[in-house]
Amino acid sequence: MIKFFFLLITVFWVFSSIHSKCIVGDCENGYGEWEAIPYDGYKYSGEWKDRNKHGKGTLIYSTDGSRYIGEWENGNRHGKGTYTSSEAKYIGEWKNDSRYGKGILIYKSGTKYVGDFKNDDYDGYGILYAPNGSIKQKGRWKKGKFLGK
Repeated sequence: MIKFFFLLITVFWVFSSIHSKCIVGDCENGYGEWEAIPYDGYKYSGEWKDRNKHGKGTLIYSTDGSRYIGEWENGNRHGKGTYTSSEAKYIGEWKNDSRYGKGILIYKSGTKYVGDFKNDDYDGYGILYAPNGSIKQKGRWKKGKFLGK
């Protein structure tokens, strides 16, 4: 059993080191490009600190083409940034890898929310616009639920 466990760990380590690597520059403390395709399915180009994404950088997911361009802290989206996917685009503030603070979320349908976010939810004051630009809801939000004016 111990031999099997050791073999499993070795295979995992070899596989991850082959498919997940720094391809250009300094991916420890500096500027570099890290590729984890197909293993984790992304490519990151940007600043690093202590082997973590830290500073400004771009992450592109190979699985669906979504991308984040912006600021990072200790490996998490943190600060100002833009996330674009096939379903929506978010432009605004991030905290610990979540939409947090002021931002704009535009859905593929054309519906748009402009306002405050907390832990990826509408939270605080915000305006929800219909695809034609008319206001659907304007006022206070809590955990994604509209509370009223």
